[in-house]
This record gives sequence, structure tokens and C-alpha cells, in this order.
Amino acid sequence: MPRFFIDTDDGNLPVIDEDGVEYRDLASAEDEAMRTLPEMVQSRHPARSWREISATVRDEAGAVRFRASLALTVERTRVDTLRAGQAAA
Repeated sequence: MPRFFIDTDDGNLPVIDEDGVEYRDLASAEDEAMRTLPEMVQSRHPARSWREISATVRDEAGAVRFRASLALTVERTRVDTLRAGQAAA
């Protein structure tokens, strides 16, 4: 089975997969990379109002074969603004 490497980047810290994992095929490695993105979002509270996270699949030769990214936008509201909006309704 071919070995693929899934590198991740949460917008602050890129993590390079040094070991890789054997997958049945490229599609299986792509699926794993896609499953990784929501887990990354849940694992950290964003310090900024936005964040882009990514997962990149490399083959054994080091060639990038797949890249997926997910953009997260966070909007914080002030309590007084929220109350003013409710009063107008």
C-alpha cells in the first residue's frame, strides 16, 4: 500500500507529518485529510475573528497531491448591542 503524509496548518502552527501512514489509495488519504479539518476547528478556540486551517497530502516522493482548507469566521457581539436589537424587534 502507498504511504501518504498529511501536513496540517491551523493558521498559527504548521505540523509536518514526518512518518506518514499507509493508505489503500490517494482517495483514502484525501478522506482522512478532510476528516482532520473539523477536528482541528474543534480543538482550539480562535483568538482572532477568522482562521483558515488546511491539510495537505503528500506522496512518498514528497509531491503535494491534495490540499483542502477550511475558513472559519467568528463574530463576537456585545451584550448591549444585542439588547438594543431585541428592543427594536
